[in-house]
Amino acid sequence: MANHKSALKRHRQSVKRRTSNRAEKSAIFTLTKKYNAAEGEEKTTLLKTVQSKIAKAGRKNILNKKLAAKKISKLMKAAAAK
Repeated sequence: MANHKSALKRHRQSVKRRTSNRAEKSAIFTLTKKYNAAEGEEKTTLLKTVQSKIAKAGRKNILNKKLAAKKISKLMKAAAAK
């Protein structure tokens, strides 16, 4: 464990960020699963929610920008096919 005051603060910050980022990623995964299981009108509203959540995570560097774009593209392609 770190002994310097600045190193202790840095550790606290990294723990806080890691838990926040994991929660965001988990929420994206859960929403994607809900979208895939949904039917009809609910599916269209969930699509918009999932897309915005993924895009926001990409902007905040929670997900890699290219990964976020790939996930959104895959969702839109599946939505257009149905």
